[in-house]
Formats: sequence, C-alpha cells, structure tokens
Amino acid sequence: MGSQLILTSLYTTFNTVYLGMTCGDTQVGYYTTATKIENIILALYSSFTLVMMPRISSLMQSEQQEDIKRLLQNSFNLLFAFVFPCIFFSEYYANELVYLVAGNGYEGAVLPMRLVMPLMLIVGLEQILIVQILMPSRSDKQVFVNSIIGATCSILLNVLLVSKLESVGSSIVWFVSELAVMTTALYFVKQKYHDIAFFANLVKHLFSFIPMLLIYFFISKTIEDTWIGFSLGFILTLMYCHLTLSYIVKNNVYITSIKSIISKYIKR
Repeated sequence: MGSQLILTSLYTTFNTVYLGMTCGDTQVGYYTTATKIENIILALYSSFTLVMMPRISSLMQSEQQEDIKRLLQNSFNLLFAFVFPCIFFSEYYANELVYLVAGNGYEGAVLPMRLVMPLMLIVGLEQILIVQILMPSRSDKQVFVNSIIGATCSILLNVLLVSKLESVGSSIVWFVSELAVMTTALYFVKQKYHDIAFFANLVKHLFSFIPMLLIYFFISKTIEDTWIGFSLGFILTLMYCHLTLSYIVKNNVYITSIKSIISKYIKR
C-alpha cells in the first residue's frame, strides 16, 4: 500500500513539480488553479467512497453478493448524478469559475481547467473500481500494477508534452494517466466480477444531462450580463437536475435522499 501511494503521487503531484522545473511559476499557477476546482468538487464524492470501503469489505468476507451489487450500483448512481451536472456547468462557465477562484490574470487556466474537469467522472469510476472493489477483495497486486501504469504514463508524457504545451500539457498528462489507471482497474474488475456493469447507466445519465448545454447557450444569447447569466445558469442547473433525476433517469439514490430530507423536515 505504501508503494502504491508513492507511485500514485507521480501522476497527481509530480506533474506540478515537473511543470515548475521546466516552465516556471506562472504555468504552475495556471495548472493549480485549473485543478483546484476539480479537486474541491471531487473531494465530496471521495469521502463517500472511503466510507463505503469497510462496508463492502465486510460483505465480501461474508460472500453476500447481492448486497455488494446493490451498494456498488448505489455508488455508480450517486457518481453519475453528481459529476455530469458539475462537468457540464464547469465546462461552459469555465471563465467565470476561474475568475471566482483566482481573480484577474489567470485566463491561462481556463483551457487546462476544461481539460481536467472530465476527470471527475474518470477518477470517480476509478475510486469505485479500486477502493470499493479491488482493495476490499484483497487484490493488492492488481492495485499495485494500476499504480505502476499510471506512474509510467505520467513520467513519459511529462517528458514528451510539458516542455512544449506547458500547463495544458500537464493537464493532458494527468488526464491520460488517470484514464489509463481507470481502464486497467476496469479490466481487473471484469476478470473477478463479470456481472458488474455500469455503462448503460452511464450513457442514460449522460444523454439526460446534455440538454443543459442548450440551456446555457440560450442564457448566454439572451442575457448580456455575464454574472446574471452565470447565476441563472446555476439555479436552472439545480432545477433541471432535480427534475431529471426524479422523473427521467429515476435515480434511486437521489430520490431516496430527497424523501429522507423531506420527511425529516416535516417531522421538525
């Protein structure tokens, strides 16, 4: 596990160090600004993943396969309900979000941010596959191989891309490294558990949230004030997500959570 953490740091923190060595502090500022928002949002889901790990580990020891499948399906449903609205909103309003986080002078962080925001989905899937499935099933060798693949991709791509593309190159390196780790983890999981499937659920959520981009485009064309449009886009995102998750996708985790919140509020 210690070796795995060291190797993982090569494609999470080494990017920043190497970027600073080759391109200077300005590009590091762009890159860290671009990744800051993604890290903040994903941290909310990561806490859920860590809570689920011991529960799934206990179920695996007692071989309660149906309960394991149910919990994993809940994890996927929560991830898809969470990341797609965040990705679409942050991709469209990247300029405004960078300004809110860093202020003026960080326009160079917009493109790197747009490149790393899809990592919320990739890293989220990676956490489910590794932290909730491979680690509880004691697949230490497979987890170690995942880390080697991610570290190797990071080192090679840093050397090839960062000196030329600067902060954009670092974003690409991180994206490709995490994608390689997620793909390898999926391969190992499929070898052990053939009936774990999430692709159809992923596609259903993806296409259900795509119309949000049309809403943002309509807002930008009808409202000239940038910040009014940004605020309206945020409000409409919340409303659209509630309607979509409740009545179109019918995401059971979201519906159950809303009913629980409402029932507690009524009792009070």
